[in-house]
Amino acid sequence: MGNKVILTADDYGICNRIDNGIIKAVKVGRITAVSAVVTHETSAERIRRLLALQKEEAQKGNHFGIGLHVSITSGTPLYKVRGKRSSLADPKKSQHLFRDADFYEFNEVESHHLREEISAQMDALAQIIGEENIDHITNHEGLVYFDKRFFNEYSLVAAAREVPMRSPMTWYRKFKKVGDVPDFDDNPIGNPIMRLGLSNGAWRKLAQMSYGNVLKRMNICEELGISYPDVLCEYIYGQCKEIEQGEKVIDHALNKFHLSDNRNNLELADRLTMTNAKKSDYHLLNERYQRQINRKEFVMELMFHLADDGDNVKELEGLENHGKEGPHGVNTEYYSIRDNELKVLTEMDLPLYADSNQIDYVPFKSI
Repeated sequence: MGNKVILTADDYGICNRIDNGIIKAVKVGRITAVSAVVTHETSAERIRRLLALQKEEAQKGNHFGIGLHVSITSGTPLYKVRGKRSSLADPKKSQHLFRDADFYEFNEVESHHLREEISAQMDALAQIIGEENIDHITNHEGLVYFDKRFFNEYSLVAAAREVPMRSPMTWYRKFKKVGDVPDFDDNPIGNPIMRLGLSNGAWRKLAQMSYGNVLKRMNICEELGISYPDVLCEYIYGQCKEIEQGEKVIDHALNKFHLSDNRNNLELADRLTMTNAKKSDYHLLNERYQRQINRKEFVMELMFHLADDGDNVKELEGLENHGKEGPHGVNTEYYSIRDNELKVLTEMDLPLYADSNQIDYVPFKSI
């Protein structure tokens, strides 16, 4: 089958409640890629246990990839700057913690500090699971997409390490004005992730979220030879306040692969993107879409934020959990919605969609 879906769980390696939900989803075959954070005190041990689980599940025919969830807003910097504090660290905090996402001071960060920090995080993950086993690279809270310098450094590291990247193209941009595809969002500002960024003060960088800049970032990936999915479906984020609404969003996304009018919407979205890219002379991007259309291949990533407040799985035994205040850089108010995302993901009949819509659920390195 040419059509593929990556089912990604973000934020592993931070705390028990999040890790617990991800592990439970992995064990029932509902996750094909885990994006892990390495910047917290217990992250390394958590990832070692995830690696052991990966090997156990592979013996059962259940495969998932482990990638790096780059964090510059949660935990502490790994890159040590001689004689001074990293510009990624918050100068107002006595502890050596990253700057918070709220009203992030992009201009205060030195580009080479960011590059070295991402490389240090890649090294930390490679030391645990092996360089060759790193499945992908993603970014916590999407900060790298709000600043051109940040994305350049981020993409240069991804290219140097030869790891796939989360798609710069979002569901909202991909399917805007294509057929009758609803976006499950009545807010004209755009998708839930964009609104989250705006509420955090990233409205100062709103231009970076324009369709034109999305295409520019895709073109950078093409120039550097970085592999990435065709589109990121981020619309699950925030939709699971109501279980039924979460199910509708996932159903709608997966049914885009159905060999009927929905399939035509996929190809039309590619053709429109290719047409718009031509206006800016992005010949490599044009070639990419032409190949996809000729092969009738489409790759989508569904991004999940999971948690579970029930009994901890055995893989987390002995690890200290965080209290109500939660770990640095994690919104504890979102925990209940994470719980619902896990419920929706594990209860939906995903194999049925694979059979009826001719899709494979895969990790990043299989695209």
